[in-house]
Amino acid sequence: MKRIVCLLLTALLLTVTLSAAAGPESLIGTAFPDFTVTAYGGETFTLSEALETHDLVVINFWASWCGPCQYEFPYMEAAYEQYADRVAVIALSVDPNDTDKVLGEFVDYFRFQFHVARDQENLFRLTQSQGIPTTLIIGSGRTVLAADVGAKTSISAFTKWFDSFLPAASGADAE
Repeated sequence: MKRIVCLLLTALLLTVTLSAAAGPESLIGTAFPDFTVTAYGGETFTLSEALETHDLVVINFWASWCGPCQYEFPYMEAAYEQYADRVAVIALSVDPNDTDKVLGEFVDYFRFQFHVARDQENLFRLTQSQGIPTTLIIGSGRTVLAADVGAKTSISAFTKWFDSFLPAASGADAE
């Protein structure tokens, strides 16, 4: 009987340990699947196409009811405006109740310049995240370079993050 209890406790401990290790960070270094979504406003956004014209793609998983998501949006927008030529951003709502009308209200209220869409392909499940906002940085080859759960609380939190993954400027651009 003691042996069975020990085996069950060991199995439970192993399961909890493995579950704790899983999460968006486990994606770092792997290729994120290519996807295409129709963003609010009717434009399509395809990950591989965005990487043809940008050094990085930021995928932000959020929901309209998420206070921390709303808190970080102005900072993400301001950082995006500074880096729009090198960084593409797509905010994917994970809540099926976030209709086009709801997305439109957010786009109008926050004056988003980046793409906003619904996560119709359920990409969020791939992150194995337990919370939102969850943000990924994707680089060439669709490689996940970084993953973070929780709101960024300043523009510099985003810009420093972007800078750490952007290739250094070369030639006349370098100062």
